[in-house]
Amino acid sequence: MERLRGLLFGAMIGDAYALPAHWIYDTEKIATGFKNYQDYLPISNHMFHNNKPKGSQTHYGDQALLLLRSIASTNGFDLNQYRTHWLTYMSQYQGYIDHATKESLTRLSSGGNTGSSSDDLGGFTMCVPLIVQHFDDDHLFDFLKKALKLTHDDETLLLHATFMTKVILELIIGKPLVKAIYHVAKQDPEYQALLDFTLRFISEDEVEAIKAIGQSCSCDFATPSALLIILNHPNDFEAAMKINLLAGGDSAARGMLIGMLLGAEMGIGHLPEHLVAHLQCRDLLNAFTDHKRI
Repeated sequence: MERLRGLLFGAMIGDAYALPAHWIYDTEKIATGFKNYQDYLPISNHMFHNNKPKGSQTHYGDQALLLLRSIASTNGFDLNQYRTHWLTYMSQYQGYIDHATKESLTRLSSGGNTGSSSDDLGGFTMCVPLIVQHFDDDHLFDFLKKALKLTHDDETLLLHATFMTKVILELIIGKPLVKAIYHVAKQDPEYQALLDFTLRFISEDEVEAIKAIGQSCSCDFATPSALLIILNHPNDFEAAMKINLLAGGDSAARGMLIGMLLGAEMGIGHLPEHLVAHLQCRDLLNAFTDHKRI
């Protein structure tokens, strides 16, 4: 299905697009440095992500690809195998090791059953291959909960992840994006509260609104910030990517969520061709989705 391909490619594009400006909080600096930014850039001197070729991923995207490979190797999500794959890969990872990864490595290596207590949105967005693989599986939400707890054991993040996954499922069957968000929000008062909070900023300048909401990694800030951009640009992938980058902070996790929803809404055929073509992991994503015959 084109929408499932769009979901997966959209997420990875959102991460790669944000990479050069990831975790820069000075929006004036971003506006100046990325004034004409339209395509990915190679990374050679970044405070957190160094020596990465054009179209590569942050640590969020790299962990999403790790989960994708784990799922492919077991023909479906297997928590014990994913735990082994995650510990093996991340204990030797050459990219940026964030706090959630450090804490999870310590806990899991010591025999714990859950990882960090982090509520970072990236903990959910790196689960996108699981949604692609199991979107029509009755065990989807159980698998999602287990995958999240392995690295990000936080109830608020689980709530946000469940909300956004339910929206994605509506998009996969063809419901328009904005209608899907409103429809799912009505199913739970906490979903509705998150949407209502986001709507308080809907008519404001997005960069300034995201500063007010919070630019950092916590889902309490990142989810409504991403939703704000999604609601304002439901049919314009490139505009959403550019605004997200200009808003600064944890633009990679936000970019993945924005890419997931817009990609599932639009389908891969309507994503910018150059962003699909220049993505380093393009062949891996194609192989995964070809295997799924979607």
